[in-house]
Amino acid sequence: MAEQLRHINRMATRPNIVVRVIPFSEGAHTGLDGPFHLLEFRDAGAVVHLEQRRSGVFLDAPDDVDTFVRARSTLRRTAMSQRDSSKLIAAYAEGYESEGAAAGERIMVSETE
Repeated sequence: MAEQLRHINRMATRPNIVVRVIPFSEGAHTGLDGPFHLLEFRDAGAVVHLEQRRSGVFLDAPDDVDTFVRARSTLRRTAMSQRDSSKLIAAYAEGYESEGAAAGERIMVSETE
């Protein structure tokens, strides 16, 4: 888990990737309603793609799309900054690393007994 979290932080340094965390302390938020892709085009209206286990759907009606535009705005306001998100992810990675080291120490003690 620690390496996966570090990988996320490495990828977040790329110019085309943004990682922002919504902490548990925020409680319920619109992101828990499920994932969506908001596709915005320079020369056409926006489209939302929703994907389920066995199917997907594109929404292009302005009222439907507007719901997801508002959800994105809410998520952006709720999420931590990129910098704070990176710090939190790094802290969790360190925590997992420490747990792994502690588990390894317990295993070593068990083997010598």
